[in-house]
Amino acid sequence: MTPEEIKTKSAELAALYVAKANGKILEYATPSVGWIDSGSASGPDMQSDLTRWRVKPEPRRMWETPSATFGGSGYVRTQHADEAERWKARGNIVTEWQEVLP
Repeated sequence: MTPEEIKTKSAELAALYVAKANGKILEYATPSVGWIDSGSASGPDMQSDLTRWRVKPEPRRMWETPSATFGGSGYVRTQHADEAERWKARGNIVTEWQEVLP
């Protein structure tokens, strides 16, 4: 590896381990199963193919309320919990959605 490649890979590894230190889960890709949690002790190193490593995605949450309360038709959606709380405080019907990840 060239010094520039080492610098780039070190930065990518550091980003993965900072995420792990902040409580995120690292995953690695396998040909037969797909993405698998790496466990608490294992992780990538300088010899690892970093295209096969990632921070486990978190499911997205979304809220919606009928847009009739805003003078429209259909629904108004947000990904901000504080906005959904304001809608609830005004007495709106609010539905919460959470993405299901494999």
